[in-house]
Amino acid sequence: MVALQLNLQTTQKKTPSPDALAAAEQIFQKFEQLDAARRYLFVEWLIAHCRFAHGENIYHGLTNWLSEMTAEDAKIQQDIILLEADWWANQTDATVQRLITEHLSDKKRRRT
Repeated sequence: MVALQLNLQTTQKKTPSPDALAAAEQIFQKFEQLDAARRYLFVEWLIAHCRFAHGENIYHGLTNWLSEMTAEDAKIQQDIILLEADWWANQTDATVQRLITEHLSDKKRRRT
């Protein structure tokens, strides 16, 4: 399993909005409730959804991404992301195992 490390204490180029910070905190609270496999798949989804680069600090990217939106759009995105975290939390272990196996197999095929 690929280890995920999310560094919450990084210097940021610009100060994110208070709403973006609050949204990111709420998202990361949900993130912390997921087990390792669900976290991994959720982060992979989040990277694709927000168009982050692999290796980019997720917290930093998320707060900046949300700060660039209108308050209404940021709230919509926050709700979508929270629903996705809930979706992963509600999947059976067998479903998560199947999806992670498929995901890792796809990644391996793309590298070769």
